Amino acid sequence: MQRNKNQSIYVVYIIFWLVWLLVQSFLSPYLEHSVTFHSSYDLIINFLLKGIIWVGVTFVLWSSFKSELEFATQKIFNKYFSKEFWIFLAIFIIYLSVNVYSVNPNFKTVSNPLNINGGQIWGMVIGAGIFEELVFRAGFMNILLKKHSFWVANIIQSFLFLVIHFPVYFITKMTTFNIIDNFATVIILGLVFGFVFYKTKNLWTIIILHAVWDSMMFFFFI
Repeated sequence: MQRNKNQSIYVVYIIFWLVWLLVQSFLSPYLEHSVTFHSSYDLIINFLLKGIIWVGVTFVLWSSFKSELEFATQKIFNKYFSKEFWIFLAIFIIYLSVNVYSVNPNFKTVSNPLNINGGQIWGMVIGAGIFEELVFRAGFMNILLKKHSFWVANIIQSFLFLVIHFPVYFITKMTTFNIIDNFATVIILGLVFGFVFYKTKNLWTIIILHAVWDSMMFFFFI
């Protein structure tokens, strides 16, 4: 019975991955090129679409595996910001600032972040920071911690986090170098987010870290 329970976690993930591939491959391109929604509204629709799917997956995980959660869902939205959070926040800001300066010494930002070109702020900054942390750290990792040691659980959830990005690679023309670079970045970030979540048991910490990373990447054109 326990084995079936363990396997069902990955069944949920596979279904989730296939649905997300379908959305990324068919629905998103349609909305982005739709005559009716050819404005920032199409990107808002994509943001809402992601929210429905990803929050829905979180609900499935929390409800189906309620007894398998390491940290109770009502306790992970707390006010505990550990030293690990502050250390990684400082590392993120310093590292990203150096990278921004190397390619964008004038720190030029997106001029109109909410227009058709900058409307991705909804998905990249807000959506990723909230929806992705709900699914992978508050969802999958929270369940895996009940079944494995911290590092095993952290590595598994980081790998799952990486694989969910594959649909983007399928539908965008990324170079081999960019794919490898993205692989490394996503894996490292997944491990960091998992580590901070484990130490703080506070989802807000990783939502903030995730949003800070994506915000600087987006606004400064790294």
